[in-house]
Amino acid sequence: MLLISVLQVKKELGQKQSFRFTITADQLDLGDESPYEGEMIVTGSVINLGDSLLVEGTIEACSHYECNRCLEAFQRKEKIAFDECFREQDLLLSSEQSKDDFLTYEGDAIKLDEIVREHLLLNEPLQPLCSEDCLGLCPICGVNRNKTRCNCTLTTVDPRLAVLSQLIQENS
Repeated sequence: MLLISVLQVKKELGQKQSFRFTITADQLDLGDESPYEGEMIVTGSVINLGDSLLVEGTIEACSHYECNRCLEAFQRKEKIAFDECFREQDLLLSSEQSKDDFLTYEGDAIKLDEIVREHLLLNEPLQPLCSEDCLGLCPICGVNRNKTRCNCTLTTVDPRLAVLSQLIQENS
């Protein structure tokens, strides 16, 4: 569990406290399909803003994916930044501000588990690519075009325009 003690920070406006945690994907319960492996480092600080506490930090993690274009396995080192405002549960209930503006904490500790889990999951790409200029697999022979050049012809004509290409050939 990632708990930050805010007992000292709450005492004075502008007070700042640093934190550092080392965790694994299993500890965050990211599931069996999680691309994150090994240890992750969560660092940051808590700042007293008066009516709330600002938690700023970064998550350093290593993720493993399979490229959507060439199907090669690759890994990526990631730094994910986050910042969230927290209010004590009792103060939020008496405030006229929306509950959606702040996350809440009770007592003298802030739990970061959900925030870290959320940012890791939101950072996962929908279509992981080993590189932006990945050429992928040849649709005809199946060779990985990043590693080998093939001589396949990839010119396909839209069936709706096939008649036009026949007219061009007849006029030539």
